[in-house]
Amino acid sequence: MSTEQSSLWYRLDTSANIYPGIESSRDTAIFRVSLTLKEDVIPSILLQAMENCRKRFPYYNVHLKKGLFWNYLQENHNSFILWPDTPYPCERMYPFLNNGYLYKIKYFNKRIALEVFHVLTDGYGAMEFLKTVLQEYLILSGKLSSPLHGILHKEEIPPEEEYEDAFLKVLENQKEMTIEKKRSLFGNKGIYQLHDKLEPHGVYHVVTGVVSVDQLRKAAREHDATITELLAALYMEALIHIQAEQVKVQKNHKEIAIQIPVNMRKYYPYKCMRNFSLFVIPFIDPRKVFNLEDIIVQIKSFLKSHLTSKHLLTMIQDNCSLATNKVVRHIPVDFKNMFISFINNTLGSSQFSGTLTNLGQLSMPDEMAAFIEDATIIAGPSPHGKTTCGIVSYLDHLNITFGRSINDTKVEEYVFTKLVKMGVHVKIKSNT
Repeated sequence: MSTEQSSLWYRLDTSANIYPGIESSRDTAIFRVSLTLKEDVIPSILLQAMENCRKRFPYYNVHLKKGLFWNYLQENHNSFILWPDTPYPCERMYPFLNNGYLYKIKYFNKRIALEVFHVLTDGYGAMEFLKTVLQEYLILSGKLSSPLHGILHKEEIPPEEEYEDAFLKVLENQKEMTIEKKRSLFGNKGIYQLHDKLEPHGVYHVVTGVVSVDQLRKAAREHDATITELLAALYMEALIHIQAEQVKVQKNHKEIAIQIPVNMRKYYPYKCMRNFSLFVIPFIDPRKVFNLEDIIVQIKSFLKSHLTSKHLLTMIQDNCSLATNKVVRHIPVDFKNMFISFINNTLGSSQFSGTLTNLGQLSMPDEMAAFIEDATIIAGPSPHGKTTCGIVSYLDHLNITFGRSINDTKVEEYVFTKLVKMGVHVKIKSNT
C-alpha cells in the first residue's frame, strides 16, 4: 500500500495540475459520458449503486484541497447526491453544492450521465467508472446475478497502478531512451477561431448525429482515411468555409487547427484510471488546400509523424516539465494557478480552432449490453474554439456529438450535410 493510499490523499496527476487554474464558468473543464438503458432509471437503486462502489474508486471520491505549493486530493466521506439531469450539460462544478465531490451522476428517463471535472480523469477512466456503477445498478435491480468479466468490480482492492501518475511512470521506465529535442509548447502561428458571440454563461447547445458504423467506415475507406481522420477533415472543411464567410479578404485567412486527444494507454501498457491522454493538434493553411482529399492527406501525414514513440515521449516529457521543475515546485500554488490561467487564456487558447475527441468502440459484455441502448461523450465547452465534437460508437451505430457555446449551428450542419452526400444516413438529436 502506498503512502498516499494509507494517508488517504493523492497528488494530482501531471495533466490534472492545470485544471484548477483554468476552470471557470466559461471554461468549465467538465466533460460527460452517458449510457442510455432500455428501461427508466430507478433513482434509489442508482444512489445505492454509487454508495456500494465508493471503496472501489477512492481516488475519485475526494475533495480538491489547496496546499502551499500544489493542489491535492483528499478522501471525501460525505454522502453522495444524485442529480436530475439539466437541459445544458457540462456546467461548472461547484463542489460546495455537491458535498465536495468533483463529479456528478445525473439521470433522466433512461439515461445515466457522469459529468467529471478533468482534474480526476479522462474519457477512458470516466467510462470505466460509469460502467462499474451501472453493473452494480443492474445487480441491485436483479438484472445481473454477478459481476462480469471485463468490468471492474466493487469488491476489488484498487491496485496502485490505477491511481499512480502514469506520465511520470513512463519517464521513469524510459530513462535510457533517446528523447527528441523539446518541442515548443506554443506555436506562434495565427489560428482561426469562430467570430460568433458567446451565449450566456451556462448555455451549452448539444446536437448529436447518429450514423451507421458500417456506412461511415465505408465513406472513410473511400477517402483512404480512418473515421477520426475523416471527421476531423470535415470539421476543418466546415471551419474553412465559415472563415471565408466571416473574413472576406483571403490574405487575412488564418490556419485551421483541431485539437485531438490521444489515449496513451494504446501506446503504454498502464492500467491508469486517472488522466493519461495528451493532445495532438493537426493544422492546415486554407489557402493551400483545395478539397477534402487535400485536408485528409495533411491530417494523415501529421498524425503519422506525431504518433511515434519518440514524439509521444517528447510530449510526455513536456507535459511533466511543470511538475518536475525544481524552481516551479517551490512557487506558491496561487501564483502557479494565476500563471496557468494567463497562459491558457492567451497562448494556450490560441492554438486550436476546435476539439474532436473519439472514445472509440464502447466495449461491453453481452450480458450487460442486453440492457443498454446507447452511449455518448460530450466534450466540455470552450470559450475560445467555441465548438467541440465527441465521438463514440456502440453496437452498430456511432454518435457524433457537437457541443457549442454559440447559437449558430453552421459547423454541425456542414459536417452532417456532407456525410449525407457521402451516403451516410444521419439521424439528428438535440438538447434544445
